[in-house]
Amino acid sequence: MEIVRRPLDSIIPDPLNARAHPEANLDAIVGSLSRFGQAEPLVVQKCSSRLIAGHGRLMAMRKLRWTECDVVELDVDDRTAKALGIALNRTAELATWDEKVLATLLAELKEDGDLDGIGFSDADVDQLLADLALNEPHEVEDPGEQEPPENPVTRLGDLWILGDHRLLCGDSTKAEDMQRLMGTDVAMLCASDPPYLVDYDGTNHPSEHHAKAGREAGEGKLLGNKHWDAYVDPKTSVAFFADYLRIALSHCDERAPVYQWHATRRQALVEQAWEMNGLLVHQTIVWSKTRGVLTRSHFLWKHEPAFYGWRKGMQPERDRRPPPSETTIWELGSESDGIHPCLHPDALVLTDAGYRPIRTISVGDRVYAADGRFHPVAGVSSHIYRSPELIKIVAKRGNQATLASDNHPFLVLRPERKSTRIASWTVSWMRADEIQVGDYTMTPVMAEPEEDPLPERDEEYWFLFGLYLAQGSLQSAGHGDRNYPVFAINKKRQDLVDRIRRRWSSVGEYDGNDYGAFSYGLTVMAFDAAAGAEFQRLGGRRAHAKKPAPVVLQLPRSKRLAVLQGWLNGDGCRVHDRTYWQGKTASPDLASLMALIGESAGYKANVFRYEPPEVLGSIQGRQFKSQRPEYHLYFYERGVGGPNARFTHVEHEGRTYTLRYVKSVERVPYEGEVCNLSVEGSPTFQTAVGMSHNTQKPVAIFERPIEWHTRPGEVVLEPFSGSGTQIIAAEKLARRCRAMELSPPFVDAAVQRWQKATGKKAVLEGDGRSFDEIAAERVKEPAS
Repeated sequence: MEIVRRPLDSIIPDPLNARAHPEANLDAIVGSLSRFGQAEPLVVQKCSSRLIAGHGRLMAMRKLRWTECDVVELDVDDRTAKALGIALNRTAELATWDEKVLATLLAELKEDGDLDGIGFSDADVDQLLADLALNEPHEVEDPGEQEPPENPVTRLGDLWILGDHRLLCGDSTKAEDMQRLMGTDVAMLCASDPPYLVDYDGTNHPSEHHAKAGREAGEGKLLGNKHWDAYVDPKTSVAFFADYLRIALSHCDERAPVYQWHATRRQALVEQAWEMNGLLVHQTIVWSKTRGVLTRSHFLWKHEPAFYGWRKGMQPERDRRPPPSETTIWELGSESDGIHPCLHPDALVLTDAGYRPIRTISVGDRVYAADGRFHPVAGVSSHIYRSPELIKIVAKRGNQATLASDNHPFLVLRPERKSTRIASWTVSWMRADEIQVGDYTMTPVMAEPEEDPLPERDEEYWFLFGLYLAQGSLQSAGHGDRNYPVFAINKKRQDLVDRIRRRWSSVGEYDGNDYGAFSYGLTVMAFDAAAGAEFQRLGGRRAHAKKPAPVVLQLPRSKRLAVLQGWLNGDGCRVHDRTYWQGKTASPDLASLMALIGESAGYKANVFRYEPPEVLGSIQGRQFKSQRPEYHLYFYERGVGGPNARFTHVEHEGRTYTLRYVKSVERVPYEGEVCNLSVEGSPTFQTAVGMSHNTQKPVAIFERPIEWHTRPGEVVLEPFSGSGTQIIAAEKLARRCRAMELSPPFVDAAVQRWQKATGKKAVLEGDGRSFDEIAAERVKEPAS
């Protein structure tokens, strides 16, 4: 194989090259070439000079203004050239990092200050080390339900300490047992899955995880000191349900929500017990399983019901309720397949600071959710993706795609068309691989705030603040560190000059014509240092970095509209004979948040990102050294458009949603990590194409209520622990579970499940020894 030198301008990039090189990748290649030079030749088809492999390096060389490079020329036909180009890229993709070895090498290079040109920054190294720390054995990886042992270690009365959780082998219908479990703790949620008290006769079929305490084991031997099947008659069943609820509620917050899974045959008895305890049955939740269960009944059993409610008159606080997008049907598999709904690490998620790649989002960041508000992120997770392809979705009114796992749900409107007219539609959370061209993604219009956070600032102030975001800057003058707001205005806009003068009593003007070449520009300075400081706090500074602060998004609609109008009067225009406004900015955050504000103020907003040209321009003979992407925004009045205008908004369940027509859906091969978020108060977050949902798996039977109704560190109560599913859910979500279980074998199963999931050791309360140490002793001395 011969390596030759060739001029860069003699190499022709393949117009069908399928390998994309985003800005971050290109910057890394430039850094590598700058430090190490060309260590690997480009591959070129000899007969055509068309590039086969090395498009990213060719782009980087041109960016570095190289004139020639090393090349390997291959005498191959077009078909072979195409195949080879794909193969060279694909084989590189199939390689993986040994992350522990990589982390060691990078840490050494970082310590020596030698990371230049290798494609990893200090922040990348820190993130990799942090990720490895999170993936140590103590991370929660639920092994699933464990088989209850025939000869259990646990004895009635044992109280196991499982990290932040407590599990008592006791009777939840005894007040003294519940007091011992709870102590002074107050539960913010009581979600229970009690024995169904149904003698199976073909009309019901409780699944295995409901084979709870007291069911017979072996030759009629009871698993605890109480046989639940003694409660199969209506009178004693009501008493059982009423007793455990009364005792549990005495240790719950007065506004704590209550969930109770139950058998269909016992529904009337359960409701009677709720009534006896002053509980309101607000709704019935239905778990819709993936597969039906064969019984002697005429229909397969494919669901289980649960009551959801609270003490009458004590509804949970607004911020402790399920998100408005949730339905009473919970479609969850019977067991986890380990494939969690996630996004590509570079997929954009809308925060109150603008769109951010999901991989860069941290706990505490606030993301836009399905209720039209920003919620804090409670958790960030990532894992290796197990499916072969991601789904790439592109929607109109923008040009940035979202890559999602095949099972990642989006809020979608699917229209039913008659000819070209939309006759009706359905709205649902739809898997990414089920979305079709012609569907519409949905984004909620921003919810109105309950109060004005800055009532002392009038609409005129916010108009001028919007003008500052567009054409403003800060300039120091006089003594001290005072910064004054300065506006660059076209001389034709004397109306804007007048508004500035009306706001501030001391204003100066600077006309460039007085000192140089002819210009239409006029500089207006308001001598108000307090306004300058506040504008900087609320909007930042520098054209590429300005954005409205989160508090601006909480303003009433009329003030948000004033901000938008101020910005459009500065950076926008209304083209002659057109009905819409348009504007542009170099700030991606300003673009995304202005679009959100525009939608909330009654417009239909479109945002498009445009990359700078490869050959940069100049101004007055001065060559640009760099140029940022531009964001072009278009604001249309709702309901205004031509005969072919698309469906743009819809009212659904009392909320207005922005619609975006799905123009392409394609499968993209992918291997690597994917990311997801847990969001406080709403398992939803906005992507570049629409609202998405963090659907959870079967343990979500308890994860969902825990996440919606409680906060990290708070206590949840499970009076019938079974195999410990709610303990695992609480462990995942950083809550503290207080659990009771009458059956010693099931207590053992729950303890072992938690130990395997966390890598930690359960300890016997009042004794200090671990479960394993107690087991070793009790094997020698069987229980009497």
